[in-house]
Amino acid sequence: MRVCTISDVCNWAIQIEQQGELFYEQASGYSDDKDLRKLLVYLKNQEIKHIRRFTALNNAFSKKKSPFTVDQQFENLLDAFMRGMAFFDVSEVRDKISRGKKAGTKDLLRLAMDVELNTLLFYQKLSEYIRSKPAKSALSAIIREEESHLIKLRNLRKEKDPLYGQISPRL
Repeated sequence: MRVCTISDVCNWAIQIEQQGELFYEQASGYSDDKDLRKLLVYLKNQEIKHIRRFTALNNAFSKKKSPFTVDQQFENLLDAFMRGMAFFDVSEVRDKISRGKKAGTKDLLRLAMDVELNTLLFYQKLSEYIRSKPAKSALSAIIREEESHLIKLRNLRKEKDPLYGQISPRL
């Protein structure tokens, strides 16, 4: 078992959001699709907003340690997440969309949805460990925003990718 603090959480989240900002900044430069570029710039600005929110939360909790423990499974998930998603190779974006504008739009949307979904899943898992009500509340607000980002990307993908738009999963 490892003891963590809200400050640790904020630092992880800031790193994740900084990588998201970098992803959206670079991805928007690879797209010729106006709608997609507009959404990617919006999402980049949302990442900046999240960085500010986590920085403020970190400042608010800097005196209070608000410790909580995490198990080995969480540590392994954190390690995998930070290695695979928070510090991904942005050149992957360029490589995946080099096949042309049409494929590039679909690939960018898929990649962006992956980024948002993985971030969302990480924050949801993290919320299981946090006991501080103010920190949990702040994290819940971020989770709702991440969900809205995923839905915006899904809506644009349905519009731009006819096959994706035709798929209707049973709920």
